[in-house]
Amino acid sequence: MIRVPARWMRGGTSKGLFIREDALQSWTTSQRDRILLSAFGSPDRYGKQIDGVGGATSSTSKVAVIGGRSPHCEIDYLFGQVGIGDDLIDWSGSCGNLLAAVGVFAIDEGLVPVPEGVSEQAISIWQVNRQQRMRVTVPVANGQANVDGDLVLAGVPRPSARIRTEFLDLGRNGVVLPTGRPVDVLDDGEGGRIEASIVDAGNLMVFVRAHDLGLTGKELPGTPLPASRLERLRCAAAAAAGIADGKSFDWISRERPSAPKISWVAPPVPYTSSAGDAIPAADIDIVARVVSMRQLHHAFTGTGAIALAVAAAIPDTIVGQTRTGTSRSGIRIGHTAGTMDVFADVAQDGGVWHARSAGMDRTARTLMAGDVFVPASCLS
Repeated sequence: MIRVPARWMRGGTSKGLFIREDALQSWTTSQRDRILLSAFGSPDRYGKQIDGVGGATSSTSKVAVIGGRSPHCEIDYLFGQVGIGDDLIDWSGSCGNLLAAVGVFAIDEGLVPVPEGVSEQAISIWQVNRQQRMRVTVPVANGQANVDGDLVLAGVPRPSARIRTEFLDLGRNGVVLPTGRPVDVLDDGEGGRIEASIVDAGNLMVFVRAHDLGLTGKELPGTPLPASRLERLRCAAAAAAGIADGKSFDWISRERPSAPKISWVAPPVPYTSSAGDAIPAADIDIVARVVSMRQLHHAFTGTGAIALAVAAAIPDTIVGQTRTGTSRSGIRIGHTAGTMDVFADVAQDGGVWHARSAGMDRTARTLMAGDVFVPASCLS
């Protein structure tokens, strides 16, 4: 058996396996991926990850590899979306929910020093996948992360301490509209042409109007969705944004399942959350749903919320046209599990939109620390 020191952690509305970079340095990149896939119980043709630690959803099949003191920041954060039925880890994107747990991990593993007497610690983080700076501010007590608090997140049953997560200098090369346009027209694969906003902030995202797909924005788990149409639009957005290097839509669908993600939005309406809570229209500025790994997300992805907040500050995007409220520095999102507040600092310079920062408050904690065991045969 192979044993790897690890922590199983919750960050926001996601869970993931956290491993120090130096715990994996004995293996090649290919061997590392074989070990991690086996640790999660993937691929599993039954879709349950029953022979590993994975939770059989996109929100619970994630891995974070953390390194200390990079040349850019204090911590390196490499994120992988682990396939469930597929023999693949997608290292192309990022996870905003797990970002909160990166800060907790870094402190509790001793990767960043915590001065005596401080009540919170700001940590600079280099997101390796997207080559992007981030910052996390974690409450501390006695040199360790203090995760006890009263912040309740929709999608998480118990309160915990408030952790501020910030994405800095968003977009590749500082550009958040990769096509240069606030609205593009995409082929939906069924003879239709759908208006969409492609936004690169946090992760690459594509936003469409709910009613253009025959949806309402109030969908809950179990609601039938136009899955093939959504996937075609997602792949078309990847091609339009120039991240597919001319590859086919089949290649994008197979090799880049986690990013971009597709979200549909609608003006505020009252609805009932997946927990049965009544969400008044007055409490939100927009309703939004997002698909992650071909499934409706149980809440809303963290990086998707970042991109939505950036898009909301740009008046001509689909999100900017759809939202209500007068604030251009923040937005209240009504999602599957409830509501969330996200802020963004967006400005236009020479006709080009830039996002200096965007962020949200999350919670996180360690669920288990120890070793994950993997059969040595996974390397055969």
